[in-house]
Amino acid sequence: QDEWIGRSLAATQQVLRLVNDIFDLSKIEQGNLELFQEAIEVQPLLEQTLAIAEGLKRNDKVRLEMDIATDIPNIWADRDRLQQILVNLFSNAFKFTEEGAVTVQSKLDPLGQVLFKVMDTGSGIPEEDLPKVFDRFHQSKSNPTLRKRGTGLGLAICKELVERHGGEIWVESKVGVGTTFFFTLPVANNNGQH
Repeated sequence: QDEWIGRSLAATQQVLRLVNDIFDLSKIEQGNLELFQEAIEVQPLLEQTLAIAEGLKRNDKVRLEMDIATDIPNIWADRDRLQQILVNLFSNAFKFTEEGAVTVQSKLDPLGQVLFKVMDTGSGIPEEDLPKVFDRFHQSKSNPTLRKRGTGLGLAICKELVERHGGEIWVESKVGVGTTFFFTLPVANNNGQH
């Protein structure tokens, strides 16, 4: 019974994620997705998000790590949407990482924005898939088993949300070594605004 309930819960959560993703994409397409931006301290937000991400881990062979620069300024962002971006990236990393680590880093970049990195030691993304990872409903054809675990919408939503904040998102990966997703967000000014 425990196994059956566990499978039912996992299936329900998958359907809920799909419905939420489609709802978010619909709002984005219609121009109805509002951002409620404020000045946010990075470290407390990342600590809170990592606590959520711990529940997404598929096994105990994967460590969740954080590395934040000490001099990082506040960012100008929508707290809930930033957590959504990070949770999507963590969830994606856990799908493809059987052991090792998923690490989030944050620091000020040379252009004066805050740079976030979510890195994993997973299977990596084949080079031919890299240009398509942010496309809606795209899933890697290189691993049919893992393809079944996702909706193909999470990374597309991350891209839309990062760009709505005025940032950029990109990916680097090497098969058998791991994947790193990078994204930037604007810094809050002295008045708490961008």
